[in-house]
Amino acid sequence: MKLRRTLPAAAAAGLVAGTLLATPADAADVEHFALDYYEPFVIASCAGGHDIENHLTDGRGTLVVRQGTDGTQIVELNLRYTMRYTDLATGETHTAQGTRHLTIDDSGYVTDSGNHRSLSVPGEGHVLKQAGHKVFDATSDQVVWNAGPLEGDEDAARVCAIFGLELAG
Repeated sequence: MKLRRTLPAAAAAGLVAGTLLATPADAADVEHFALDYYEPFVIASCAGGHDIENHLTDGRGTLVVRQGTDGTQIVELNLRYTMRYTDLATGETHTAQGTRHLTIDDSGYVTDSGNHRSLSVPGEGHVLKQAGHKVFDATSDQVVWNAGPLEGDEDAARVCAIFGLELAG
């Protein structure tokens, strides 16, 4: 499950690594793109055989390559997206929105921050608010600093709770 949750960051890191190699050091480009590479996947397996699928329904991104104050190349990736969570057993669906800002420096460190997922249910208010700030090494995936968002079973349990379910034991 962890690998699937890190796919957006891994895909972004791959896109950025290619850009770092292919872009001249003096370039200052902005590229807009659609997030259409994302395949639906089961984000949580809940009690009673309820698998919750995460499907990106709309997404846009901006890629900016610029020079840092010390002359090094910095790549910024800004993402805005909408995703649909579906209980595959019942068909019940909830929609969440998110934003991410990834900054990759030429030393290979990625700073990932934003409101990764936010979901409100009428009459209940905010039922999921997944935000945070993390710094990690793009090559090893080793986390250097982390202030959220939740990952692993804690994250999956929160997704199950949206549907009034508990995480499968």
